[in-house]
Amino acid sequence: MSKNSLVKLAHHAFNPWWGYKKFPLTWKLDGLHWIESQTDPAGYWESHAQSRFLSDEHWNTPLPWNSTAEHRNQRERVLCAPTPDLFQDHDDLPGWRSRLLNLIEATPNLDWLLLTRHAYAIKRHLPQGYTLPRNAWLGVHVPDQHRADRYIPYLQAVPTAGVRFLYCEPLRQPIDIRRYLEPRRGVGRIDWVVCGGQSTNGAEPMHPEWAEYLQWQCEQAGVPFYFKQWGNWAPVEVVGIEAAGNRHIIEMTRCDGRPEDMVRVGKRVAGRVLFGHTWEQFPESRPL
Repeated sequence: MSKNSLVKLAHHAFNPWWGYKKFPLTWKLDGLHWIESQTDPAGYWESHAQSRFLSDEHWNTPLPWNSTAEHRNQRERVLCAPTPDLFQDHDDLPGWRSRLLNLIEATPNLDWLLLTRHAYAIKRHLPQGYTLPRNAWLGVHVPDQHRADRYIPYLQAVPTAGVRFLYCEPLRQPIDIRRYLEPRRGVGRIDWVVCGGQSTNGAEPMHPEWAEYLQWQCEQAGVPFYFKQWGNWAPVEVVGIEAAGNRHIIEMTRCDGRPEDMVRVGKRVAGRVLFGHTWEQFPESRPL
């Protein structure tokens, strides 16, 4: 997940360090679903054995953001660690994670979006008995049903007074998250869902029904929904015949048997319109 793919969700972006584990997954087409053709590998640490930590000057960057937001009497969102992953296992990270938590607490006018692929490790890497502050928005990456059912319970179990969210990009198949959107005693509810298609090299089309189904589930549960992008492919009916031109088209089929032509036009042309609307719903901030 790149900085460019996420930054629209926030006013600022902040990397506390560089270095991350890569997960070289491969996918194959199975009917209407893109499915993972191998299990999660162990991954590997980029930048060899060491991550690259940044200067005190860099770490002080969010402080003026916080002051400006306070002066304007508004809250601003910070996308934190769009390149590294805060909760991956690496020996040199514990002290820097603690420094980041202290920074989040010291900037109460900023909402920090903390997104991870390592949901199972979140509690292990937080101080014992620690509750994330209200301005920490904690999210997990769930592109398919397998990861939704595997990772969302870990997210729900994390002690936090802030927002819990799902990042469903690139969306690979229809996902049923209804049970996670309903409030239940003793279980943290999901407060926000972000959805989008793939825009990297070799991107595959996202079936429109997959995004529509997520939006419907959120609407039924009263949970904010954010549609970030179609990605490199979009429905012909969204971009129009003229924009489609002679470009590459893939025909998909809706559940009722109707065809749905998807055309590769690039994410800028594909846009962000779903059901004739631009979905930019956010959860309410929970200031300290």
